[in-house]
Amino acid sequence: MPLIDQLSLQNARLIALCGAGGKTSLLYALGREWAIQKEKAVLTTSTHIRAELPDSCVLWDRPDEGDLLSIWRAGFTPVAGRPLSEEKLKGPSEDMWAILSRQADRILVEADGAASHPVKYPAAWEPVIPQHTDRILVLSGLSALDRPLQQVCHRADLALRQNVLSDGPLTEDGFVSLLLQGYGRYAPLYVLNQADDGALFSRAEAMAARLWAAGHEAVILSLKNLGMSI
Repeated sequence: MPLIDQLSLQNARLIALCGAGGKTSLLYALGREWAIQKEKAVLTTSTHIRAELPDSCVLWDRPDEGDLLSIWRAGFTPVAGRPLSEEKLKGPSEDMWAILSRQADRILVEADGAASHPVKYPAAWEPVIPQHTDRILVLSGLSALDRPLQQVCHRADLALRQNVLSDGPLTEDGFVSLLLQGYGRYAPLYVLNQADDGALFSRAEAMAARLWAAGHEAVILSLKNLGMSI
């Protein structure tokens, strides 16, 4: 089943990807799926994103509507952003956003940073979700389970100070608490990624059941097994 269908994104135009453990991989995977469907998808960020792009994508870094249309016509997916450094891009300017609002069928926004950790507890100013977002996805990586919290959680110190959970190896209970207390106010779809073997999938099923019981949607994925790790 396509990721678009698994994540119930058929009717979403502006989608924010938050959390940790696979946001960029999912961003590009969804971009490829919409390109196959001949939709004008744009990938971008409200914080920053890696400047290195896959072969299927082309950087669109100035408010030139003709350039944007040319990228789509050539069969590529535009990544809307401006150089922040050699390694990173920042988000579009207001003029670029105005063009995207007119022209794009789908806008996918990486709206959170996790410093390459598999899980995250957000600060008060995070994530940076654009106005008019239709769908919020919160990713987390199952590779964090049973590992020391300080090693696997971005802003672990904040989670400890706010008594979200105690220090030590990250349990299934702690994993769910991080998600609910960190992102629950946004009513997102939780994406439990890195279910790369049967044992992790079984543990993810138990956590997904708890999220559903708390009134939240949850989906289990293995982007690695789909060949979509970036």
